[in-house]
Amino acid sequence: MVNYRPMGKSELEVSEVGFGVWTLASGRWGEFSDDQAVDLLHKAYDAGINYFDVAPTDGAGRGERLLGRAFQDKRELVIISSKVGRADGGVDFSPAGIRKSLDASLDRLASSYVDVLQLHYPDAATVANAGVWQTLEALKSEGKARYVGIRKFFPVALEINQGMAIRAPHAGGVLESSADAVHFPADGDLQVKDAAWIERARKQAANLSWIYEGKGMSLSQAALKFILSEETVASVIPNIYREEHLAEYGAVSDFESFSQVELGEIAEQFRKGFGV
Repeated sequence: MVNYRPMGKSELEVSEVGFGVWTLASGRWGEFSDDQAVDLLHKAYDAGINYFDVAPTDGAGRGERLLGRAFQDKRELVIISSKVGRADGGVDFSPAGIRKSLDASLDRLASSYVDVLQLHYPDAATVANAGVWQTLEALKSEGKARYVGIRKFFPVALEINQGMAIRAPHAGGVLESSADAVHFPADGDLQVKDAAWIERARKQAANLSWIYEGKGMSLSQAALKFILSEETVASVIPNIYREEHLAEYGAVSDFESFSQVELGEIAEQFRKGFGV
């Protein structure tokens, strides 16, 4: 059964495992008809997932349209996070660009608001721009965004009590249970991996059995449990593109957390490159 966590200081309670809609909209994980995609979203909700992450760049807006179709009749029961600043046409973090982007997203989502609005990979100048934050605060006041944020480093998030959603927990597919069937690279915004990277990553993954053997977990479940061991993490977002992922990843909440000794050993093995 999926557990839920507060997202930072907000009133939002999100499922520990979230759903990134890029898997259904981008074409990188196979082709899904609208009916197939909506069916998987419905099954994710039925499995306890209430947190859905999307961006205008996911299939040129298709991801948002899929969410709108899937949850228009139960909008208040799901938590949707979308982004501004980047679209297929380029980068625009201007106040006018932010408003235009959000209005287009709301239209595709068939919703008057998003629960979480994020700046999509902003640069330092954008983060330091007071006009950007004034615009975001205005959008909150207008009811178009309940909460706003950007990606934070763990220590900063801990200090200011902000929750984070972590994507790409399976290293582009290397840590998936069915890694041999994964087409590399899989993660949308990440750089293409060359053959040498993939070979090294596979060897490292092969040396990780001690993390999950004897615990009843798969490697992919152990990777999610490790990330959820960090107290600033509200939700982890694996790449879900098969129905069987829902049961596998949803079961992660049921496993006992890693001990501090185990987490220390994982950190040490990471420092050593997992023996490769």
